[in-house]
Amino acid sequence: MRSVDPGSQGTGRLYVQGGGTFTGRLAGQAKWSNYPRLRDGWAFPEGRGVLEVAGGGFVLFSLTGMSSLTSAAGFT
Repeated sequence: MRSVDPGSQGTGRLYVQGGGTFTGRLAGQAKWSNYPRLRDGWAFPEGRGVLEVAGGGFVLFSLTGMSSLTSAAGFT
């Protein structure tokens, strides 16, 4: 993870990459990155990724919303 800590205006950025395994109706390996904006104790995610599924298919996905940096509560 890389970060630009919030300045005097209360804004900043993070950059995070990750991966994982999906199971269930959609199953496969996922890779993603997120570049959320930070403001006034909230993160505004800008995530994008790909899920590689069996048979060579793939699903592109995105994630946006609003998450509290203090309580981890989120809104999407």
